[in-house]
Amino acid sequence: MLDILIICGTRPEIIKLAPVYHALRNCGWARPVWLHTGQHGDMARQMLACFDIEPDIELSRAGDSLAQFSRSWEANGLVYEGIKALFGDGDAGCAHVREEAERDRAVGGDRNT
Repeated sequence: MLDILIICGTRPEIIKLAPVYHALRNCGWARPVWLHTGQHGDMARQMLACFDIEPDIELSRAGDSLAQFSRSWEANGLVYEGIKALFGDGDAGCAHVREEAERDRAVGGDRNT
C-alpha cells in the first residue's frame, strides 16, 4: 500500500480534504495518513469528528501567529520528527499540503517553485 500523507490544519482545509481522505481510505491501494497542524484547535477537532477522521499525527499550536507557529516547528523539528516516528525509516509515497504559505514553508515546501 502507498502511504499518502495529508497535512492540513484549518476547518476549510478539513472540509476540502475529508472526501479525498475517505476515497483514499476506501480505494484499496493507499493508506492515507492525516497530520493535523493544530490550527483552529477545538473547532478543527469538532470538524474532524464530523467527518469521522482521527488524525494520525496532531501537533500542538505554539504562538499566536502562523509565523510563530511555523518557527516553533522549525526550531523543534516537530514536523520531521512526527513524520519520522510514523513512517520509521521509510517515507510517505506522497504528501499533500493544503494552502497556507507559512505552514507549507514549515514542512519544507516553497509555493514559488
